[in-house]
Amino acid sequence: SVGGFGGDGGTSGLETVTKSGVIQTTGDYAYGIYAQSIGGGGGSGGSSSATSQTNAGGAAAVSLSVGGWGGSGGNSGTSASAGLMQVINVTNDGIIRTTGMNSAGIFAQSVGGGGGNGGSSSTSSKVAAKGASGSSSAGTGGSTSGTTNSVSNTANSSVAGQSNSTSSGGAQYTSQSGANNGTAVGLTVGGYGGSGGFANNVEVTNNGLIVTGYAATSQLSLQRLSLGLSDNSAAIFAQSVGGGGGNGGTANVNTSGSDATLILTLGGGASTGATASTVNVNSVGNLSTTGQNSAAIFAQSVGGGGGNGGSATSVVNANNSNSNTVTLGLDLGAQGGGGGNGANVLITNGAHIFTSGNNASALFAQSVGGGGGNGGSANTNSAAGA
Repeated sequence: SVGGFGGDGGTSGLETVTKSGVIQTTGDYAYGIYAQSIGGGGGSGGSSSATSQTNAGGAAAVSLSVGGWGGSGGNSGTSASAGLMQVINVTNDGIIRTTGMNSAGIFAQSVGGGGGNGGSSSTSSKVAAKGASGSSSAGTGGSTSGTTNSVSNTANSSVAGQSNSTSSGGAQYTSQSGANNGTAVGLTVGGYGGSGGFANNVEVTNNGLIVTGYAATSQLSLQRLSLGLSDNSAAIFAQSVGGGGGNGGTANVNTSGSDATLILTLGGGASTGATASTVNVNSVGNLSTTGQNSAAIFAQSVGGGGGNGGSATSVVNANNSNSNTVTLGLDLGAQGGGGGNGANVLITNGAHIFTSGNNASALFAQSVGGGGGNGGSANTNSAAGA
């Protein structure tokens, strides 16, 4: 059984804003200029599940399941790679005033789409007691299932992939070509996470005046500051952020056989985070903020974080008093994805800056690489029957 693959995210385009005159906003989340280009997120892979049960006495129950792959995140911009396109370009030649919380004068960003997560995968294989009828089920893409039963007291019957025979005692058994007596086999693989989309260049130019936490008088402005009514409102906020890699899908196996049990469980691999691009802010106009966490210019380039590797878990039971019983299980958790790179950040200021409030930097610039993903855990519980 195989889960369906997630679709890829779409690519975003160019955003250009040129503004003159006066903009004034009131209320929270009321930006003066808001410009962004964001790639679409990749779809998650479909989950997969397979179940197989067959009779004892020369029979094998075999299950195979693979989770679907996650789709790739879309890129911000149509360039062939990161850093080759000015995807956000904002120019202010006038006056911008905002009053509320989370109300930047200019908010500009390029963000790559996140990769989709891999689909989970699970199998169950069981060899039933003598005389029980066998069944199997499997699905491909989305959710499908099928069941095949074979019951006969006097004659043999045949189903695709199986051959049936009658024992000397007259009981009906089901066997698969090449199988040992009472064998349960389970193989499952978690789906792989999709890769993140890259971000592109961001440029902001201010030739005018930007004021956040605006009030008609200085006394009112201080009252707003004390009440936190204009917090988190930078004059200029600009960033380029790579998309995060998708997580690998989990893998789970549960098997039970009378003579021998064999499993292999592989957690789905994670994808790497994508690269961010250059951020360039140039201001020759005055900037003023009144609020906590309200930098005059906040600029950053941040690589996407790597996805987490899929975990692998198995439960294996031989369920047989035979001293020759063999039980074998192997689980492998997947490796985490690597983080994407940040890029250069450049701020040029040629005018006055005024900030009031805690953690309100005049100029804040940072380039940050994405963190790596965690490796997937692996757990095996294996027991032979007494």
